[in-house]
Amino acid sequence: MLRPTTLTLLLLTAIAHAQTQEGTNPQPVELKSINADPPRLITNDEIDTLAAQLKPAARFANYKPNWRVETRDFLFEHYNRQESKTYTLVLDGDKVVALLRSGDILLIPRTPDTAAIKINMPSERLHLDNLPGPSLPTHQFIRNVKTHGSIYTETEQKQLPREHWEKGPSSLTFVRAQSLPEYTVSARFIFTVDPVFGYRIDAIREVDFANKPKDKDAMGGGSFTPGCYVPWPHAAVYERTAWTPISGNIEGWANNLLNMDRCDGGSKSGFAWRDGGFISYLPARDGWSVAFTRKDGLGNTPNLSVCNAHNDFHIKFLLKDISQVGDRYQLRATHRLLSLPPELTSHIWDNMKQMSVGQSNPIIRLGQLEDFEDQPLPLDKGIRGLVWTSDAPPIIEGTAHSGKKSMLIKGRAWPNLPQVSLKPNTRYKIEAWFKVSPWTPEQLDEARKKDTARRADLTKKGKELPPEIDWADLTPKAWIQGDYYEWSPYTDKMLETLKTNEATVGGGSSGGADWQKVSLEFTSPKWGPFINLAFHCENGTALLDDITFTEVK
Repeated sequence: MLRPTTLTLLLLTAIAHAQTQEGTNPQPVELKSINADPPRLITNDEIDTLAAQLKPAARFANYKPNWRVETRDFLFEHYNRQESKTYTLVLDGDKVVALLRSGDILLIPRTPDTAAIKINMPSERLHLDNLPGPSLPTHQFIRNVKTHGSIYTETEQKQLPREHWEKGPSSLTFVRAQSLPEYTVSARFIFTVDPVFGYRIDAIREVDFANKPKDKDAMGGGSFTPGCYVPWPHAAVYERTAWTPISGNIEGWANNLLNMDRCDGGSKSGFAWRDGGFISYLPARDGWSVAFTRKDGLGNTPNLSVCNAHNDFHIKFLLKDISQVGDRYQLRATHRLLSLPPELTSHIWDNMKQMSVGQSNPIIRLGQLEDFEDQPLPLDKGIRGLVWTSDAPPIIEGTAHSGKKSMLIKGRAWPNLPQVSLKPNTRYKIEAWFKVSPWTPEQLDEARKKDTARRADLTKKGKELPPEIDWADLTPKAWIQGDYYEWSPYTDKMLETLKTNEATVGGGSSGGADWQKVSLEFTSPKWGPFINLAFHCENGTALLDDITFTEVK
């Protein structure tokens, strides 16, 4: 039986861990009372039009929110350190609706009936993979936020914005204002419970410029929504991305990492978001979807880019066509973050033109046995896993550890796109089977020529040469390697290297000497790192089959 002192210590430890997740030291934020809800700019965007046509149920017509605001302290584990952060929370009674994080408002529940008292903040460092909800940026024209390494960091500025909160009969408004020589800005972020859409945020920006903006001047933004890209199946939320191009229809893609790489419009003709349109992330045909809308009179955006790692639109609105009023130039824009009910989701799902239909590519799925039997996988499905954006290793038919298919590995085969995040303090297991073969005479000759050319290049640059290779005594071997890193995109050295055992020629057990099992079990550190996973074969080639990367329950 535990002694009382031991039991007390365990309880205190559990409470401390719970406080890390929930936030400690809640402090109310002062709200300025207003007699009437603030006026909104007229939107009449395409979401409003769809709602008028489809007449979805007004599920929250009689709901009365109880808005309040408070700050809470959160403690996060980082590599070799802990870090405390104070965040502002928007609540409806005791239920958490939103979190303000360094210039972004994160909307957590879709509707009042899905809101919860608990906020599931991670104990490890906060980054793009584990944010609690989609984000609406507040910092356009208020330049005190920059991004780096998948996390936002505050930066100092000489002239800080003015901020306050206003509470109306049914609304809550966060106001950010700033006066600079080149312009003045008033940005209002209005929280309401819409009868149809549930929790809704209207971002109303009113900006007066001293001089007419130039053709290249732009307002930036984004459509970031977690749940689209993390390769673990437990993290998958949204199956499709839909948006409204200038062609007048709805287009989009299934949320797999290959589509996210190929959907970046860049210089493609017509890859622009029309004014009044929307961007939406669809979990299923009959689910509640996240949507971003715009109505600003700025016309079509310039060519959009989409992050191939996180599936968020990097949006710019050109300011050259804003209206002149007297001797000033004025922008009046409404951008909304809200949720679409199932009636609108199914309409968008059924009417979107989907890219990559009929195309396929290898995708190594995590959290399950990947035996390659149904590879390559169709790209019109929302499949999560490890991918190569180009030069994917080929799928070989006719030789396998099980079934009929395997993957051919030469050198270092690195799935270059996925950012693979690990849960903290979690036991993981990697297992796979390799069939290793020595180089053929032709492959050996090619390897020697490459080595000679590399040494000549190093000599020309005055760099130190590696040890000479004994080409008569090569040991073919294959393994899987994982390297920890803290931030993405990473620029520093990897923090720790993990390796399975090595498979060699004929190194398997009796009865299956051609195939050898490699494995690794490890417990992730408390700061929940990213892991860079790669398949290696040295001095030969290898077939890979029956790979698993799973949690150990």
